[in-house]
Parts: sequence; structure tokens; C-alpha cells
Amino acid sequence: MSREILFKGKSTATGEWTEGGYFEAPHGCFISETVWENEKKWSQWARTVDPSTVCQYTGLTDRNGVKIFEGDIVKIFDYPDCYGCVRFGSYADVRGTVDACYGWYIEFLPNNDYYRQDFGNWANKIVVVGNCFNNPELLQVAAQHADQDVLALAT
Repeated sequence: MSREILFKGKSTATGEWTEGGYFEAPHGCFISETVWENEKKWSQWARTVDPSTVCQYTGLTDRNGVKIFEGDIVKIFDYPDCYGCVRFGSYADVRGTVDACYGWYIEFLPNNDYYRQDFGNWANKIVVVGNCFNNPELLQVAAQHADQDVLALAT
């Protein structure tokens, strides 16, 4: 069994996203890639990236075959206005069966206590619609829709 280890980050020179292997050196953080032209000829490049934008690949793709990275904003396919941000770390189990979970999860926006956060539950039901670096407005729109829903329920 093999797993693709991949990172992406924003180039400090161009502002463009670049994918590949990640490494740190005394003079910066880099994303590198080896490009094979044929079996014997290859080239390698490394681009300096902003370390605050480095995101790891989850190993999964969305419904459209797009690679899902940490920091991506995803939309639940069958749920209108249900957005979340892909994260890695500790999160609470909404069902209350365990105190804490660790791994890939979706941080729903705003914090919706009734959606399961475990990434595996949603993997084939989501589409990547942006990321928290390029599209922070998507997070604000999701929060506004949730606020409107709460107001509608209260009246």
C-alpha cells in the first residue's frame, strides 16, 4: 500500500500555488518537484513558498476528482449553504461516543454541532470550492447564511 505525500504552498515570487515535496532550509521554506521527461532524463526545481500557506494533501479527492488539501474550503454536495474547512488535528466527536478524535476533519462554518466532523464520513460527498487563503469570503458568506437561518428559526 502506498500513499502520496504531497504539499502545496504559495510561491513568494509569483503568488501562484505550487505542489510537490516540502522542506525547510536556513534560508526559507520550499516546495520541490522532480519532473521526469523520460526514464533517464529528469529535472528538479524548488520554489520558495510562504510557510503560512503550506498545506498537506489528505490523500483523497472530491466528487470531481480534485485533490483535497488541508485549508481547502469544501461544500457538502447535498446540503445547501453547508461549507467547511479541511483541518488536521484534534476535534470533538459530535455523537459523544469519545472525548476527542485526531486526524483529518471538516470544521463546519459556523461551528455546527450537529454535523459529523470526521473527514471519512464526507469524503465522497464534498466538492472543493476554494481555500481559506484565496477565498476567505466563502467563510464569511457561510457564517452570514447560518445567522439568517438562526434568525428565521427564532421568529
